[in-house]
Amino acid sequence: MINVLLLGFPEKNDKRTGGIIVDYEYEKILLGNMNCNIEVKGLKESGLSQYIYSNKQKEKIVNLLKKYDVLIIDARAFTYFCTVISYIRRKSAIKIYAVVHHFYYKQMKGGMRIPVYLSEMYTLKRMDGLLFAGEYSYGLATKKKTLNRLSLTYIGIGFDNSTGIVKRNPDSNNNIIFIGHIIPRKGPHYLIKALEMLKKKDGLTPTTNIIGDMEKNLRYTRKLIKMIKKADLTENVKLRGRIDEEEKDEILKKSGVFVFPSLCEGFGMVILETMRYGIPAVVFNNTSMPFSVLDNENGYVVKNKSWTGLYEKIKLLYEGNVYDNLSKGAEKTYLSAMSWDDVATNLNKWVFAEAGR
Repeated sequence: MINVLLLGFPEKNDKRTGGIIVDYEYEKILLGNMNCNIEVKGLKESGLSQYIYSNKQKEKIVNLLKKYDVLIIDARAFTYFCTVISYIRRKSAIKIYAVVHHFYYKQMKGGMRIPVYLSEMYTLKRMDGLLFAGEYSYGLATKKKTLNRLSLTYIGIGFDNSTGIVKRNPDSNNNIIFIGHIIPRKGPHYLIKALEMLKKKDGLTPTTNIIGDMEKNLRYTRKLIKMIKKADLTENVKLRGRIDEEEKDEILKKSGVFVFPSLCEGFGMVILETMRYGIPAVVFNNTSMPFSVLDNENGYVVKNKSWTGLYEKIKLLYEGNVYDNLSKGAEKTYLSAMSWDDVATNLNKWVFAEAGR
């Protein structure tokens, strides 16, 4: 049996992000594995919640790790590890793995992109291996010379698809939904621009629900509200904020098109979650989007950052004779996706291999 420390994993599954859902499910699977003894600690509890560490603090961290054979961290904590991981490597024989959802340098712009890339790669290449939730990030890692000496393992993301498809209101096909944090990276402003054009050029005003945390970036939220007012869309575009699962379920049952103009996603778990309702998606052609949305099969993939592309596909779904086939494609995609049992099989295989080393 191996002793494993999970570091930086969520204490509960509040479903705020796909990353939290995945981390929590991985944690449950590992806790049920008989080949390992699992402990879960927060970053603050372990002393790994700073950017700069004194030698005394570094030594304390190394002493904490002595009782474990394997350390698994959430790769989102790489900024805290960057200045201490080399010291841990010199002073400890512990094996270190990271669960990777996506690479953070991909989110950066301008002058921040290079330093974030360098610090992220510096940290990750000092791991023994990386565990990947999404195919996109896994494929990207296999092509990076910086990471090719590591053990790279695709684990996957699961869905509760054994329960089947959720039936929707048959009159809801024209209603639009967006789910995601209200931040620039998620791109709801592109949706507003597309809806403005749809109203001006075609006189179409579909009911649109924008669901997500509006307090992550209050400046951006205020900008979005101004855009909605300026485009005269306040009657049909509703900013719902963060809502509970029951209310979200009710809105999804009354929705027909999922528009998700995100600029960077490691997986985009929410895309398949909406396909559970037979809702086709309209997304940009970037990062992991084309792994989930197959153009003309279960939705549309349009040119990156093109709100006119969003407009054209929303109009086509609104007026064209394409909806039923795309909806069936969305259902098929969801039903054929990995289940959490599949993910458990992959993760437990990895544990068994690690325990046998």
